[in-house]
Amino acid sequence: TGTPFATVLRGVRDSGLDIPVVTTNGNMSYAQMRQYKNIMPKELLFPGLPSFGPDKLPNGKLKNAVNRFLTAFKATGVLPEAGENQVWDPTLIMLDAVRKYGFDVTAAQVRDYINNLHDWTGIYGTFDFHAIPQRGVGIDAVIVQRWDPVKEVWTGVSKPGGSVLK
Repeated sequence: TGTPFATVLRGVRDSGLDIPVVTTNGNMSYAQMRQYKNIMPKELLFPGLPSFGPDKLPNGKLKNAVNRFLTAFKATGVLPEAGENQVWDPTLIMLDAVRKYGFDVTAAQVRDYINNLHDWTGIYGTFDFHAIPQRGVGIDAVIVQRWDPVKEVWTGVSKPGGSVLK
């Protein structure tokens, strides 16, 4: 992730490899992608989040949550990247716990609230801490995405969970 990834990309370019390259979603940074423009492989793929590829989402709760997220950031003039994505859902879940228990909520109440949370949809997908302890979402939260260097955006190339788009 980050600067070391540029070393990998230079190595791919310098060795003449013409293969798809897959990296972590920690590299989903607009500034980083622009910096790497001259060393970018033809096909650069990421295990991305639904909020990076809303164009491929079916209508429903997930797409609505993603659109609310993107609209909130658009109003501030910020184009959200991996960092903003990573804190959005956990922050909203914490706020929901405070709404339920009030400002005097205890750590134990927050833990219990989260551990019993299911069917809560955010920008990662629908959370169910019963089925997926500690994380709430699983592989269905991942959409394989490709960086489009011309449009400077990520484009979904899979459905949530990685199945092929038709």
